[in-house]
Amino acid sequence: MKAALARLTPQQQKALADAAQWHVELTANTNIDKTQQAWQSWLSKQPENHWAWQQLEKLQQQLKQLPGDVAFNSLTPDSEEHPSNTRRNVLKSIAGIVGISSSSWLAWQYSPAGLMLADHSTHTGEIREVQLTDGSTIMLNSASAINVHFSEVERRINLQQGEIMISTSSNSDIRPFYVQTHQGLLKPFGTRFSVQQQKDYTILSVFEHQVKVSLPNKQQTICRAGNKLIFSQTNFEPVTALVEGEDAWLQKKLIINDMSLDIFLNELARYRPGVIRVEPELSKFHISGTFDVGNTDQALMAVTWLFPVAVTFRSRYWVTVHSA
Repeated sequence: MKAALARLTPQQQKALADAAQWHVELTANTNIDKTQQAWQSWLSKQPENHWAWQQLEKLQQQLKQLPGDVAFNSLTPDSEEHPSNTRRNVLKSIAGIVGISSSSWLAWQYSPAGLMLADHSTHTGEIREVQLTDGSTIMLNSASAINVHFSEVERRINLQQGEIMISTSSNSDIRPFYVQTHQGLLKPFGTRFSVQQQKDYTILSVFEHQVKVSLPNKQQTICRAGNKLIFSQTNFEPVTALVEGEDAWLQKKLIINDMSLDIFLNELARYRPGVIRVEPELSKFHISGTFDVGNTDQALMAVTWLFPVAVTFRSRYWVTVHSA
């Protein structure tokens, strides 16, 4: 069975990730009766869940054809292995069975299932703190993922997807601290800053001290506290001043000041599973206010109260905002 990941729906991708999680829990042999009841409930909840479990079963059948104990070890948690590592192994195996080629592996990495392969990640709508071994703190915004590489000579964070807020440690660790994005390398100097990964560019916001940015073509610049810098692999855009509310997501808030409605809804979509479709003509409206990203339904309803627009829910995962 071959099914390119690019053709999978968000529901199918999430179901694959959930199936891997259920496999780990069912094979852990802890409170098995309660776990099986919960698994059965999940399985019957929607067709995508049943489909994902079938892919896992097909994977198990294929692995049985491998020599020795490979099949058993591939999908059975080792008693000393962390559950998240086991889940990643299962997800990688699922990636193989659904026929993900090298050209589509990038898409898999940035799917909900791909997020689970990172060292640290958050689901859509989740905001979480990660404490690093050097004492630094990283806050992961919604649907974000990082890999952490600490060695004897450096400390490096690879931002795979989404947005993070970093507060570097004030201890005496002499190893340089780096953040790698798809567009460049950041070196902070005792600072607090956020980094957001977009498809073709990186957004750096510096709240304390300064951050040095180096591009692959050897261009370099320094962004200081109170400023925002957007850069691609080849150039820097002009530095702009931070505005109030840039870090409000840490409190699960969106603070908006005279933003076009279409851009606001795209920002809101970062915290909501599925898709929010927006009619282009809604850009003529501008919105201000503070919104709770933990309750996107409420924010969508507020839009209908403020403007002559309507929200159509085709499903939980498909919302269209259009003229009323």
